Amino acid sequence: MRKPKRKNIIIAALISCLIITLLTTAADDDLKPVPEPVKPGFESISESDIQSYMEFLSSDEMEGRNSPSKGLTIAGHYVKSLYKLWGIEPAGDSLNGKRVFDQKVPLIISEPDTSPVIEVYSSSKTQRFINRIDYTICRAIYPPMQIDAPVVFAGYGISAPDLGYDDLKDVDLNGKVALILFGYPGKAHEDSLFRKSDVRSRFYYRGFYASYEKLIEKGAVAVLVVTSDADVNNRLLRYFPDPSESEYKSGGEIQPERQLVYVPGLKQYFFPIPTFVINEHLADALLDSTGETTDTLGEKIDGSLVPKSFQIAESKIRIGINPKETRSASANILGMIRGSDAELQDEYIVVGAHLDHIGMSSAGHVFNGADDNASGSAAVLEIAQAFAMNPDRPKRSILFAHWTAEEKGLLGARYFVEFPTVPRGKIVAYLNMDCISRELKVENLDMAIDRESDSDKDVDKKKEMARWFSTAMISSQAPGLQQIIINANKNYIRTYCFPQPSKVLGGSDHAAFHDAGIPSAGFFGAFHADLHKPVDTVDKCNFEKAGRIAALVYLTACELANNADKPKWIN
Repeated sequence: MRKPKRKNIIIAALISCLIITLLTTAADDDLKPVPEPVKPGFESISESDIQSYMEFLSSDEMEGRNSPSKGLTIAGHYVKSLYKLWGIEPAGDSLNGKRVFDQKVPLIISEPDTSPVIEVYSSSKTQRFINRIDYTICRAIYPPMQIDAPVVFAGYGISAPDLGYDDLKDVDLNGKVALILFGYPGKAHEDSLFRKSDVRSRFYYRGFYASYEKLIEKGAVAVLVVTSDADVNNRLLRYFPDPSESEYKSGGEIQPERQLVYVPGLKQYFFPIPTFVINEHLADALLDSTGETTDTLGEKIDGSLVPKSFQIAESKIRIGINPKETRSASANILGMIRGSDAELQDEYIVVGAHLDHIGMSSAGHVFNGADDNASGSAAVLEIAQAFAMNPDRPKRSILFAHWTAEEKGLLGARYFVEFPTVPRGKIVAYLNMDCISRELKVENLDMAIDRESDSDKDVDKKKEMARWFSTAMISSQAPGLQQIIINANKNYIRTYCFPQPSKVLGGSDHAAFHDAGIPSAGFFGAFHADLHKPVDTVDKCNFEKAGRIAALVYLTACELANNADKPKWIN
């Protein structure tokens, strides 16, 4: 999965859901018998199968399954060989009139320009600034380009007309570079609306990313984010370290070799236009002719909560980015069990997980990615085998997907949504699994347990819940999907899976389907400190837990495939 930036916020949200335990789990003696038509598949799901798949996929020989890499290609061949063994149909590209398992995904490997150029000029002078001192490019996955454009100071880049504040109202950004302050208005004033917790969370870290849609809509060609806050700057640069430093270490942690990859023609998931973190020295050079500085403008905005956006009349900026690029390719692995119903077989339930991880460090440390995401990939395999073992095929078709390049920005899943191998309008729902094999730390359940009592019985309950805890991030626009998951869990599975409906889904491949208006759910086990580290190894995984989540997803897919009704998307 893509490593979370704000784990504490996500964990807090998950903990708050523990109060509905009795609504989403059942004691063994309360469970209903699984319906006979899908019982053979259900009973075939086993922790030993999950373990064997995970051990192979996360072995050192897979070299961390980077996208693209030999290890990921071998993992793909492993998946395809099992699908052939089980009689799963290919559902990828058509080659010479015949379907294959691979959906080829074209990739560009970008060796970043280690010294992108920024110059500020006017009619009287030109100033050149220094990379990694005055500015740092964010992510740096851009094709070669030269930008020569006017600059617009756009406050904090926040458009919130519902709150009576809009930095971008009546601002012409078409073909121009946006200069914005990091943060939110009135951050130093206790009575500021933007300091309220719900509003602050909307426009602090999330705002830094959320601004981009509006800036792009208005035609900005690049963004400069200015901050003098050393702590914030360090955190930003930790997210976007110099890609030329292949063994970049942050806090003493080993980092993978940084291979920057994008799909030509596919909008980037993060920072789709060139984006730089800059210091006040560069920003104030742009503002020199106005008599203002970033400090004075920030004070005026913060004091009045009135936007001060304007185009800088005298100064312009030149930005030069010249990466070296190599064409390559990877593949999504797609298999299918065709539906049996004449009217419904051309509709599809997609069950998927990303097969890739983040590779190796330049010194040879393997990032095995056992939980992330050999666990989800193993579960998709087990679910595919379960459907293959049933005597009767489901009414709707089931498409099994192993995505490439999730760790590069959900590239494989987003490519499939953009160029599907089945009609996109016929996809009824998408079910994703990512990081489903680790246990939640017991101490993260303390808040919920303390609300009830401190009895020994509750302590035992807490341990049980921590062991089997999982969550399903679900499109809130599809309440019918949420109810199907709740019913399957309550009626047939002994696990603690908590639904988390949301209008915006992120963190893994389900986001690509949700963004396309397809009812989606992303199943997660627990966040842990080993994510994206060489110590995410198979010996730390709970295979039985992964099997239970796989069983829940299997039964959810069965209900979606066999019920005449399908979950509706309600805006």
